[in-house]
Amino acid sequence: MPRAARLRSKTGIYHVMLRGNERKNIFIDDEDKAKFLELLLRKKDGGNYLLYAFCLMDNHVHLVIKENRLNISDLMRSVGTAYAYFFNQKYQRVGHVFQDRYKSENIEEESYLLSVIRYIHQNPANAGVSSLETYPWSSYRYYISRNLSILPEVQEILELFSRDMAAAAADFQDFHHSEDLNNKYLDIDSGRLPMNQEEVGGYIEKYLRDHNLTKQDIQRREYIAERNQLLRCLARDSGWSMRKIADITGINREVVRKALKQ
Repeated sequence: MPRAARLRSKTGIYHVMLRGNERKNIFIDDEDKAKFLELLLRKKDGGNYLLYAFCLMDNHVHLVIKENRLNISDLMRSVGTAYAYFFNQKYQRVGHVFQDRYKSENIEEESYLLSVIRYIHQNPANAGVSSLETYPWSSYRYYISRNLSILPEVQEILELFSRDMAAAAADFQDFHHSEDLNNKYLDIDSGRLPMNQEEVGGYIEKYLRDHNLTKQDIQRREYIAERNQLLRCLARDSGWSMRKIADITGINREVVRKALKQ
C-alpha cells in the first residue's frame, strides 16, 4: 500500500525527527555528530531552507525547519543518504542507519514554534545533561551567544522576544529555564490550543470588569499589582508569547517580562 502523502504546513515550518534504526545509536562519537551537522548546514547554502533549531542526541535528531527552495522530503533524503554512507563506511557495516523515513509535524502558530524550539533544546536535560548552555550539539548556544554567523535565523526567533538582542537572549534563556514554563506557553505534548485574538480580548475585559478596572487603570502605577496579576494570568491561560501579550495590552515588553518572572 502506498504511503499517505504528508499534509503541507501553511507556514512551511516543520518539526522533524530522525531516529536510529531499531532505536540504535546513530552517533557513536563527536565526529559523527559533527559530520551530520556539516551535511545539514551545507544544504542551507543558497537559501535552500531555514534552520530555526536543532538538537543531536545519540539515537535521534530533532530539527525545526522552514522550507524554501528545498522541501523537507528532499532535504532529509539527501542528508540522510549522505550520512548513512559516511556512517557505514566508518564503522564497516551495511544496512539502514535511520528508522524508516523521518517523522514530521506542521508548525502553524508562533506560540507552538517557540514551544517546539524549547522542547528540543531541553532534550539534553531530559537525558541527564547538567547544563543546556554547555551542550555542544544543539542550537541553544547560538541563541544565548547571539551567534548569527552560522545560524542567522536566530535573529528572527529572538526578535519574537525583543528587538534588543541582549534583552531577547535573556528572555529566551528565561523561557527555557522558568519553573512555570509549562503554564506560560503551549507545550508540545499538551492538547491545549492558544486563544485567538477575540478570546484574549474577552479574557482581558472580564478580568478588568471583575476587578472594577479600566484599560487606562492598568497603565497607572497605583495598579501595578493588578496589572502584573493580569499579565501572569494571560501568560498562563492564553498560550500567547510575551511579545503578543505586550502588543495586545499596550504594556512595554520589558514590563511584561519582569511581571512574568515574579
